[in-house]
Amino acid sequence: MMSDNKDQPPRKRAVKKKTRVDDIEDIEKKETPKKKRSPRVNRKKMAERLIRDALESHLEYQAVKKTTEKQDLHFLTSVIEEYLENFIILGYNYHGDPVQLVSTGNQQQADALGTSIHRFIMKNLSGGNGPAIF
Repeated sequence: MMSDNKDQPPRKRAVKKKTRVDDIEDIEKKETPKKKRSPRVNRKKMAERLIRDALESHLEYQAVKKTTEKQDLHFLTSVIEEYLENFIILGYNYHGDPVQLVSTGNQQQADALGTSIHRFIMKNLSGGNGPAIF
């Protein structure tokens, strides 16, 4: 086996290449692993975005709902004012929300409505037969 090595040319030794500062920075970048975002960070951001979107959607819905209710009450008031000068409406809408609507022109009309509703309540509390209609 030794004879085989003699026939071959001698091996050259590897010479270390001189490194520059730029090369060192490149090597450091390759050696330092990139920070991977943990799935928890991504999930947390996704959850925050989902919550923010849900709140924005809810606020928009509530704003539209409130505007619609005001428009409906204004329309109802204008229709009833064609038949009654002053009135009180108490009740619940189809969603179970209370509706209270009072329309008076001056303090005298407000006092008259207060007296009328007081009589209505007292009549129904004293054991009247069913709902009273004026």
